[in-house]
Amino acid sequence: MEKEFRILNIVSAKIWGGGEQYVYDVSKALGLRGCTMFTAVNKNNELMHRRFSEVSSVFTTRLHTLNGLFSLCALTRFIRKNRISHLMIHTGKIAALSILLKKLTGVRLIFVKHNVVANKTDFYHRLIQKNTDRFICVSRLVYDVQTADNPFKAKYRIVHNGIDTDRFPPSQEKPDSRFFTVAYAGRISPEKGLENLIEACVILHRKYPQIRLKLAGHGHPDYMCRLKRDVSASGAEPFVSFEGFTEKLASFYRQSDVVVLPSLVPEAFGLSLCEAMYCRTAVISNTLGAQKEIVEHHQSGILLDRLTPESLADEIERLVLNPEAKNALATAAHQCVAARFTINHTADKLLDAI
Repeated sequence: MEKEFRILNIVSAKIWGGGEQYVYDVSKALGLRGCTMFTAVNKNNELMHRRFSEVSSVFTTRLHTLNGLFSLCALTRFIRKNRISHLMIHTGKIAALSILLKKLTGVRLIFVKHNVVANKTDFYHRLIQKNTDRFICVSRLVYDVQTADNPFKAKYRIVHNGIDTDRFPPSQEKPDSRFFTVAYAGRISPEKGLENLIEACVILHRKYPQIRLKLAGHGHPDYMCRLKRDVSASGAEPFVSFEGFTEKLASFYRQSDVVVLPSLVPEAFGLSLCEAMYCRTAVISNTLGAQKEIVEHHQSGILLDRLTPESLADEIERLVLNPEAKNALATAAHQCVAARFTINHTADKLLDAI
């Protein structure tokens, strides 16, 4: 690598989520490629400090005061002292801070777009467009939505998300043959369509008592309570379990027969699908979002144009009745992700793009 990359990610989030895992994985992969990685996190956030210290040098400052503007002087000094070449941000909340840092230090500004949100055209957002050097979109869908009628389209690049395969080492772990385990991993929230998944499993359980549904992840307490009440009211408590946050994701996926992502809104990427696919687990989702950039229907997974409890139950039933087809999907799924959606692919393309 001829050019020296000294990259600072600003992470203003209060809790660890998908965006933070992205920064962590990318920092690790870029560090292995000779980049010098730094991460700015909010003061007193011990979790962020501890995690990012594993893959970068961490700088703590007051990012939650006036959307980080209170930390302008401290970050300016840090950027100059450490000769930062690239500043990467992941939310518009700190865009004003980042533009000022660019003006004061000459750093190259990179904005990673993680959401399916149309580009806005008001003065403030035009200012962001003008002053950002490169926009990175995590899928073709995000790119298409962001660049529609956008005069700054030339600044945009597609760099698909990818998984860190070190987190999913080879294993002989398999699902419990006494059951057929359906699983979901991700945020427990209304837009994820979990009511449809639960109802589909209720339908199936009447015919196939070996059906089990496992839901991994956290959500708002009120919604979690409501969902658990619905499960209880439908009589599904004996075969539906809420696993909470799990650090052993590889085992969770490998102990599942099929992983379902039933979102009601377009997914910007679908990282949980990639994780499950790499673990050789069959997947089912819909065509609302970027899932169709990852999954080839009936080749490496199943995609439904209209995901309802009934249509989902039908597809799961086909896998219950045909284990060979399920295993073929799982094998092709692993090959697909290994070839296209690892963090190594992401890091290489990111270096070319920025």
